[in-house]
Amino acid sequence: MRIASLSFSRIPSRKANAVQVMRMCEAFAGAGHQVTLFASHGSEAGDPYAYYGVSRTFELVRCRRPSGAIGGLVYGGRVARAVKTRPLPHLFYGRDLYSLAAVASLGRPIVFEAHILPTGFVGRMLQARLFRRSSFRRLVVISQVLAHDYQRLFPWLRKELFLVAPTGAALSPGCVGIEEPLAGSLRRNGRLHAGYAGQLYQGKGVEVVVELAKRLPEVDFHVIGGSEALITEWRRATAGMDNLRFHGHWPAARTEAFRQAMDVLLAPYQDNMLTEHSQRDYGRWVSPLKVFEYMASRKPIIASDVPALREVLADDVNAVLVAPRDLAGWAAALAALAQDAPRRRRLAERAHQDAVSKYSMGARARAVLDGVSA
Repeated sequence: MRIASLSFSRIPSRKANAVQVMRMCEAFAGAGHQVTLFASHGSEAGDPYAYYGVSRTFELVRCRRPSGAIGGLVYGGRVARAVKTRPLPHLFYGRDLYSLAAVASLGRPIVFEAHILPTGFVGRMLQARLFRRSSFRRLVVISQVLAHDYQRLFPWLRKELFLVAPTGAALSPGCVGIEEPLAGSLRRNGRLHAGYAGQLYQGKGVEVVVELAKRLPEVDFHVIGGSEALITEWRRATAGMDNLRFHGHWPAARTEAFRQAMDVLLAPYQDNMLTEHSQRDYGRWVSPLKVFEYMASRKPIIASDVPALREVLADDVNAVLVAPRDLAGWAAALAALAQDAPRRRRLAERAHQDAVSKYSMGARARAVLDGVSA
């Protein structure tokens, strides 16, 4: 089947949405489909396939996305024009509402993937129109909580059109640039090393990592990710803390090397996560790619005890869960894991088993397409 994946992601860029989009396309292609990804130009240099550590098994077509209030609408039109220069796909799949709306008149089946509830009149109107089309086949949402909220917003939308599919992870992510000195550059012998990988803006929880470093001087903390401005800001704010290092941004293809160099991985999401460029809270629906990458890495995880994460993680089964703002609880949980290597191994092994059996990107791609007729 020919699949056109329509994305707003800037590729390559530092955004997790771009990682997920590239790996989903790789998974579709791995299942034997002919895949073309339509995306926007990114801000990072280099070959996009190597940047994300994905195989060159699908075509990437990039269109210019202008900024401003009508940027999304203009971009959707450009994607539609690019689509029409090729043989029409058997299926349109994607996260970009404007692009899907622009190709909806072509009559091909449509699968829309949503990670947040639509905001504002235009977003709700465009989604409602898309859902009412005879070509609409499925709404993929990343958590049960989000499915519930969609059903409240669009009560007429048939439940059989919903698929709850957490973001998932590649079980064997590509790793480039894993030099021999890597572990030595990150680790001091005889100490526990706790790692955080991800963005550094409000709600992601880096402030919890900083507080833990203050409370647990015997543990080394490592952070990768973020924009250059926020990396500089956090480095300045934590200058003089010799057990906390902000290593800067690493391309997605190298992040598995970072995870493997850690003893414990941290996901301190807060219950008021905001998008980077707005004050919109999306913590209620979160299904972070990072958590699934942590699970696949076979490393013990300490994560925030929030409803969406409880759909995937269970306390003392495949992770340790702590209330997001309970700093004393976070410190106690990490201190306890530091002293209990058998428990770390048990949690890590169960998390890995769950990643393999429930949350692989390949299984997710199959579920998204299952029963969707061309």
